[in-house]
Amino acid sequence: DRIKLSFSGVPIVFSTWVGSEELYKQDDIVVYNQFPSESGVGNTNYQKVTTLGGLYKAKELGYTRALKIRSDMVPTNLSEFIGLLSEDKLTLFSWHFVPGTNVKAYVVDYLMAGDIDDLIKMWSFDLRYTNIPETMLTNSIVKNFEDREISYLINKLSDENSIYWIK
Repeated sequence: DRIKLSFSGVPIVFSTWVGSEELYKQDDIVVYNQFPSESGVGNTNYQKVTTLGGLYKAKELGYTRALKIRSDMVPTNLSEFIGLLSEDKLTLFSWHFVPGTNVKAYVVDYLMAGDIDDLIKMWSFDLRYTNIPETMLTNSIVKNFEDREISYLINKLSDENSIYWIK
C-alpha cells in the first residue's frame, strides 16, 4: 500500500510471483510470474523475470515509457521526483565504484526510467556467472547504449526531493 500511496495518480504495474495473489486488490494491475528454475547469481534471474514481466505488461497496455523501481523504495515528493526523469534519455540511479576489483564499477539497479523498448533491451541479457551480479545489467547497458547520453538521478536528489528506502 505504501507504493500505491506514494505513486498516487500514476499507473502502477506490479510484477511479482504466482502465490502472492492475496497481497493485491482486484483493480491492481499485476503480473504473476512463475519462479524460474534458475535464480541466477545473487537472484539476478528473479529480478530479470519480474522486471521484464512488468515491462511487457506496461507495453501491452500501451505505455511507451516506464519507471522500474524497487518495491521498497518510494519518492518523498512524487511530482518533483517525476520531473527529474529525463524525457529523452535513459535515467539510471547511479554507479557504484568498487576499486581494487576487476569490475571497477557497476550500475546500481534500484531504479531506471526511459523508453519501454530500451528498458526491455537493457534487461534482456544472458545469465552468466560473475562475482558481482549487477555486472550483467551494466554490461548490457554499455553494450546497448554506449552511444547514448544517460541521465543519473543520484546527484539530482535533495532533502526536499529524495527516495525513501522502506527497509
